[in-house]
Amino acid sequence: MTPEERKNFIEALKIESSIVSPKDETIEEFLSLGFELSMPAKTKFIEEGSVNTNLYVQIDGLARMGYFDGKIEKTYGFSGPGTFSLSPRGFYKCGRAYFFVETCMPTKLMVFKRDQIFNLMQTNNEFCFWFSTLCLNQFHAIEAKLSVFTSSPSENYRRIMSGEAQRTFINLSSRPDIIKNVSSKVLASYLGISPSYLSNIRKVLLSNKKG
Repeated sequence: MTPEERKNFIEALKIESSIVSPKDETIEEFLSLGFELSMPAKTKFIEEGSVNTNLYVQIDGLARMGYFDGKIEKTYGFSGPGTFSLSPRGFYKCGRAYFFVETCMPTKLMVFKRDQIFNLMQTNNEFCFWFSTLCLNQFHAIEAKLSVFTSSPSENYRRIMSGEAQRTFINLSSRPDIIKNVSSKVLASYLGISPSYLSNIRKVLLSNKKG
């Protein structure tokens, strides 16, 4: 990691939680425990069905979390620099992962061992509080997505593209990295519709805009 990359990474970590911004000393102590890992695009660093007890933090790039519901693959959400990813079943109970996390483009990660995180939580109160707020942020994301995706597929797509959903979840119009690096198939799985349905929605919205 270059000095500039490290600076940007630390800034991304600080704003990941809207409740608390840890001191530089706490972040440096945390980062000293991890190691860097570079992943090519379309590579799963958490695989469904595997036991993965690590914590991953994105330095750069783009990743998506998804799962297989027994019929089709679905995308739950996307993550960027500063985002923490883990298998809750693996990290908490050493169980097999249900969700997978896959890179959408070449992505750098920092990897931390489960025991290191638990030990730091016991010895550093500020880190413990910060890490707890990051976990709460994950719960917030679950409810936020459900609160946004309450209308028809076309309306849901319009809202996340127009920025109306920005305060509660995501604004794809301000995330060119997602538009550029994510296929229509993946975006459709995020919206819970088929790629052909997404294509039809785009055509209708474009036609309405021209009209």
